[in-house]
Amino acid sequence: MRAIGSPRLPVAGLSSPEKSCGRPLLQTDSSRTSLPHPTGREEDTDPTSAKMSLARLHDKHKLRKYWEEKIETHCDMMGNEETRLRNSALSRLREEWLRRLKLRSQQLENFEEERMRTAKMATE
Repeated sequence: MRAIGSPRLPVAGLSSPEKSCGRPLLQTDSSRTSLPHPTGREEDTDPTSAKMSLARLHDKHKLRKYWEEKIETHCDMMGNEETRLRNSALSRLREEWLRRLKLRSQQLENFEEERMRTAKMATE
């Protein structure tokens, strides 16, 4: 259960990190600027409660900034990894070796067939 005033994560559009990069992920409930008093009265004008409210607000923004930075660095790392894999020669080398192996196996099959054919002709 979500507490009043706590950050909400958007539900739609978070299937991949690429979609979440470049925009703020955490949304706050801006319709509420302060928490209501449990008894229904307005909050006391006590300076300690105001300080605690500011501390809670400061912690919320600090936490939000921390996670947005974490997500941004993760998105950057994923983008760098995708670029590295795209530029890698591994896939081209693998395709070339598969082509070579296929040609070599065809040559061996043709050689065996030719040898069998010559052996048959020699026995006849």
